[in-house]
Amino acid sequence: MVRLENLYAYQQSQYIVDQAEAQYEQAVQDLLLRVTQAYFDVSVSQEVIAASTAEIRSLEEQLEQVTRGFKAGTHSVIDMDETKARLGLARSRLVESQNNLEGKNAELEKMTGTHMENLAVLQPSIQLPAPLPRDRHIWMEQARSKNPEVRAQQAAMDAAKSGIKRARAGYAPTLDLIASRGSNYSSNSLTTPNEFDTRANSSQIGLQLNIPIFSGGETNAKVTEAIALKDKSESDLEEAKRQAAVEAQQAFAGVVNGLAQIEALNYAKESGQSSVKGNRLAFKLGVRINLDVLNAEQQLYAARRDLAVARYQTLLHGMKLKASVGSLGEEDLLAVNAMLVH
Repeated sequence: MVRLENLYAYQQSQYIVDQAEAQYEQAVQDLLLRVTQAYFDVSVSQEVIAASTAEIRSLEEQLEQVTRGFKAGTHSVIDMDETKARLGLARSRLVESQNNLEGKNAELEKMTGTHMENLAVLQPSIQLPAPLPRDRHIWMEQARSKNPEVRAQQAAMDAAKSGIKRARAGYAPTLDLIASRGSNYSSNSLTTPNEFDTRANSSQIGLQLNIPIFSGGETNAKVTEAIALKDKSESDLEEAKRQAAVEAQQAFAGVVNGLAQIEALNYAKESGQSSVKGNRLAFKLGVRINLDVLNAEQQLYAARRDLAVARYQTLLHGMKLKASVGSLGEEDLLAVNAMLVH
């Protein structure tokens, strides 16, 4: 009827269930991030290859122009050698990017069990969202309380506290309801029943009170162990809170700085396109030298590659930010999917 140990054991089991649910949620969010990271790695590699291919075409055109000029006597062999050197480096980068793409494709296939090629990529004109709210301290505070790992450690600490109460309940008296029913039969004959045989039925119901006096130190040992587990769980909880806050801070900075970097790289790409056109025209007119054209092209395609990386990294940081507060879900994947185009 009254066993405090059983009551606290039930409470402890509820907290253990809460801990398991939070750990499962953490595992789901980790899986979403890993798959997204693998997908983005492939998409970035595809865009880098596209930029490298465009750079090679541009350098090949420049080499043709320089070769014609060399034959006509308007350009030197140095111009040809410079262009060939840049073209060789560009082709080398393309091979490296292709090898990298194969590795990223294999990693994605291992995670999904499906072989995929020519994945959808981010739309060129898509505007990536800024974090809302735009205060990193708010995100950090939310992470300290809502992060799945924090909630799992909180449940573990609550379970440990219930474990102390459960262990201390070993000192408490127990009150049990007991009941029994029996039947007794007696006979004067070993073989044949007769009128002198008797049968007696009995029923008993009552309360049994147990008061523990000494259990050989077992209860003391259980209490000591439970307190140690509680102290450890408190330490683990504080560590989880600090880690969650750091992850939220880093992800927030990744989004904010990433958006600023994207803006700067977009400007660099547009300026680079104008610079390449201007230098090519000036080169034809004899105002600019071949090296100026090559440098302008190198800067343009470097900006394109850096921009591709920055866009995906910023988007991934946004997803990590939501994961840090336990709000990353299927709707976020659908929102990302809407930004992609073949």
